[in-house]
Amino acid sequence: MIFGYARVSSNSQNLARQIQELKEFGCDRIYEEKQSGRDFNRPIYREMRSKMRFGDVLVVHDLSRFGRNKQEIIDEWKSLIDEEIEIVVLNMPILDTRKYKELQGVGQLVSDLVLTLLYWMVEEERERIRIAQREGIEIAKRQGKFQGGKKSIMQVQLVGIKLYTMR
Repeated sequence: MIFGYARVSSNSQNLARQIQELKEFGCDRIYEEKQSGRDFNRPIYREMRSKMRFGDVLVVHDLSRFGRNKQEIIDEWKSLIDEEIEIVVLNMPILDTRKYKELQGVGQLVSDLVLTLLYWMVEEERERIRIAQREGIEIAKRQGKFQGGKKSIMQVQLVGIKLYTMR
């Protein structure tokens, strides 16, 4: 069976493009999820994984649909391979484990190298975004334009003692 997995991080984001690509690929079943990729404790992903068996294929549009944590993604990738479930990443044709069946060990080598390189690049990009965001906030503060986000901790001052309570 060919399983498709489409994920976005929030309810306001759209899955249509991913779903269309998974349909065009020929997925028998497509699982859709709107939840952060912080880890693999996602209900829809867990449900899909519980149904996968030897010889099945998992198709995702992009490696980032698996998640954001490099080590967890590598561990999940290896778990799928150990269970002899093939993996296809549509926007990265080199990450199609079906291509390397006859070349023993080469598929794992290619996957390991590409995954490590890609996730190094993703982590670098995320760090650049964080730095740019911090710099933008500092500029906005200096210009008096930054109001800040909603506070999650309410501060109360009683007789010179600060008391913090969680909302």
